[in-house]
Amino acid sequence: MSPLLQCYNKGCGGKFDPATNDSHSCTYHPGAPYFHDAYKIWSCCNKKSTDFSTWLSYPGCTKGPHNPEKPPEPEKPTKEDIPVDVTEAETPAATNGFKPPQAASRNEAEDSVVRPINRTVQQGLLDAIARQQSQKESEISENGASTDQVEIARGTSCQNNGCGASYEGPGSDSTECQHHSGMPIFHEGLKFWSCCQRKKMTDFDQFLGLEGCTFGKHCWTKKEDSLKTQRCREDWFSRGSNIVITIYSKGTLPDKTEISASTLSLKGSIVYNFGQTVFPLDYNLWGEVDPEASTVTITERKVEICLRKKEPINWPRLQFDPVRDAPQE
Repeated sequence: MSPLLQCYNKGCGGKFDPATNDSHSCTYHPGAPYFHDAYKIWSCCNKKSTDFSTWLSYPGCTKGPHNPEKPPEPEKPTKEDIPVDVTEAETPAATNGFKPPQAASRNEAEDSVVRPINRTVQQGLLDAIARQQSQKESEISENGASTDQVEIARGTSCQNNGCGASYEGPGSDSTECQHHSGMPIFHEGLKFWSCCQRKKMTDFDQFLGLEGCTFGKHCWTKKEDSLKTQRCREDWFSRGSNIVITIYSKGTLPDKTEISASTLSLKGSIVYNFGQTVFPLDYNLWGEVDPEASTVTITERKVEICLRKKEPINWPRLQFDPVRDAPQE
């Protein structure tokens, strides 16, 4: 028997026997991935999801032979290859006396690290989650649902991001899983993981091939179905040295919620309604903030994000508007 080879077609990722590889052996995505708002989308079939793992697990839309050729890594640009945007001195925009950050500082801030914000979870929320879980377990017990483990087929891929191992039998459970514990972040053409943000890629295949930064157990079954995406009611106000954003999301799950910030952005997702709904966060902030001095408080009925301003000035709006905040000639 020939040794199994790795298939590098997008959407496949399995191993195959080259002796039996034919024009119908592989189901894959021939198109390129692209990212719009909170969605991850395949251009070939328009399948999309807000959850990265769910999106990667979508079956391919095209039949063909397996591909054993690993895509080449793109050449890294040198400093000489990177264009420099030279911006002339700007005048304050006409925003009733408020001065938005200058273009030069905004460009620098966009390249700053996106880091998780320190959070506090109130006990009332944890109690509500425990009650919900207890009720769910009671319903399963009453309906006589089986709690036995589902049978795992050989060749099943590990669902943890960045692992790529396949299930070959009970012995696979004893092998170590090297994966990414964080969430994927796509910003200004860069692709990186929230758990190891210094490793940023522009090429999607190179991003998927980035070795995990966490070791743990394999996950052979699909973690969860795609969540329903829905915006929550939200308020914000500028007070002293802080910007306070309140998102009314009842039943937020802290372990599935990610809230991160850079100097001029707020990103992540809030999983609420006890795990049934997700509210994507993607704010291009009007002014600069200090992520390390900012905080998140998660309660039973809402999430409060307190961003520490870098300058104690009032903001005319929460998000930067390229038209309204454009410098006057």
